[in-house]
Amino acid sequence: MNSKVKGMMYSPDFETTVKGGLPVGVVVESYVPYLPPTWWEPPEGPEIEWFFIDSKGYRADWLLNQLTENEVDHVETELYEHCEEQRRMGDY
Repeated sequence: MNSKVKGMMYSPDFETTVKGGLPVGVVVESYVPYLPPTWWEPPEGPEIEWFFIDSKGYRADWLLNQLTENEVDHVETELYEHCEEQRRMGDY
């Protein structure tokens, strides 16, 4: 009997490609938009917490270790744009 437990399955909030075309899903755990400074508070954000999922919906944390800093920056830029668009539409 195989007692290996699979992880939780997720649905992607966003889909992209990495490593020259490998399709992956991205799950956004939290998003804080940019908030400009006020007289009383310094500026905040933007901040985003996210992770990759594979085509079956399982976490693919190993993939983040395979990406270069430029590739991660590219994914995060896409994510910030996606989250801002969703926020303007009222989804976040």
